[in-house]
Amino acid sequence: MTEPARAVPMADLGHRAPALAVAVLSAFGVAVVHLLFVTSVTGRRVDGAALSGADEVPGRLWDAAARVLEVVSVPFVVVVVLVTMLLAVLRRRVALAVQVAVLVVGANVTTQVLKNYLVRPDLGLADRIANSLPSGHTTVAASAGAALVLAVPRRFRAAAAVVAAGYTTVTGVATLIAGWHRPADAVAAVLVVLGWAGLVAAFGPRGSGVGQAGHVRAPAALLVGLAVVLAGLSVVAFLQVADATVLGHSQLVVAAVGGSMGIAAAACAAFGVLLAIVAAADPRDR
Repeated sequence: MTEPARAVPMADLGHRAPALAVAVLSAFGVAVVHLLFVTSVTGRRVDGAALSGADEVPGRLWDAAARVLEVVSVPFVVVVVLVTMLLAVLRRRVALAVQVAVLVVGANVTTQVLKNYLVRPDLGLADRIANSLPSGHTTVAASAGAALVLAVPRRFRAAAAVVAAGYTTVTGVATLIAGWHRPADAVAAVLVVLGWAGLVAAFGPRGSGVGQAGHVRAPAALLVGLAVVLAGLSVVAFLQVADATVLGHSQLVVAAVGGSMGIAAAACAAFGVLLAIVAAADPRDR
């Protein structure tokens, strides 16, 4: 009598398929954001209202935003790459050092290419600035955070993801307060970084698989759960502004607050997902 076939453990399924799925869905997400907030009259109107509403913030917040944005620069990217690569080398994971470099460089180059080549059609709206999707500053912040999540030892990974989500949110909102970017620009930037994170995780060394990622399940679920709440509030704000015939002071403020929550939702969701795929990519012997 033959033995019944045993189910294949989740760990044996590896990590490549989930990571690749994250990369593909992130690329699709960038396309959807562009479609809804650049080529759609309603989305572009609400996105622009958020930019106008950000003018209402107190001067102290504007000064704080300026200080945050001053940190983000090419030297900052270089320092992030070198430090995170050094962390990986100290952990005797040279392949991980290469992954970190590919992630940061690939995400930031992709953002600049998209910013230069994505078409922003004339929809008869009085846009204040030309195409700015994705946000370069938010890409730098998110890629720095993602590199940190990849490079740190397992026991520090959840804390790194929370810090990275917070820093990415602050930077994205700062670009809105400064009048540099609309909320959709920051959201698209986060998706670009998540896409590259998925790619480097998928094509890195064979990992232990999603079944062995239990040590990050709670913090990842917390980040994603917070993202769902923030996204829901952002959608409510979007619908309220979209339904308004005339965009007065209150609608502009609602648009800015809703856009900020949308940026925070994207950052929390991205780093929650990143926690899971990076944990699944851990080598079996680590």
